[in-house]
Amino acid sequence: MKGGVLALLLALPVLAVTVKPFPVATPARLALTRQYCLRHYGRDSAALAAPQIIVIHATEVQTLEASLQAFKADKLPPARKDLRAGGELNVGVHFVVDRNGDIYSLLPLDLVGRHVIGFNYTAIGIENVGFSGHLTPAQLDANAALVEDLVQRLPSLHYLIGHYEYTDRSLPHYALFLERAADYRLTQKSDPGKDFMKKLRVLLGKHGVMMEP
Repeated sequence: MKGGVLALLLALPVLAVTVKPFPVATPARLALTRQYCLRHYGRDSAALAAPQIIVIHATEVQTLEASLQAFKADKLPPARKDLRAGGELNVGVHFVVDRNGDIYSLLPLDLVGRHVIGFNYTAIGIENVGFSGHLTPAQLDANAALVEDLVQRLPSLHYLIGHYEYTDRSLPHYALFLERAADYRLTQKSDPGKDFMKKLRVLLGKHGVMMEP
């Protein structure tokens, strides 16, 4: 068991795109993630096995430093009362993309992050530093390169959505929705912005990467 835990904590992804390590996985986060998965998905495991969805976010924070610090703690900060009902596990994503296009790796690709209600058990999260509707061309290019690389490495990935699309029951990814906690409510999101997702899909299409929303 110890070997498996250590692998989850240390196995930051090795990708064709350049990523900078900012590891936030700890034994405490791993335990909290396992508790979260058991409560919300009925799965006594923190492992992210064969992820099917990539979710694009915006941090709604202007700086890289503040964005990274938001994900560093194992437990939710007191200010996140909106998420407290879902458990103590802090929000967490696999990648953060700075405004200059630099990509930071936070969680291993085989560890569940907390970033999208109902889909964390099967989703890779990519956060972009900044506010919805005001992301940069460098971030657009970096997201496209990162998504393309992930799809090539993980054939289980089929869906690409913006965070604002996660509640849309008309989109095909919604068939994967799973939430066992009756008191945990869906929230309305606007990130990373419709224009950003439209441009991202066009750019990916030019590279032959076609994913369902």
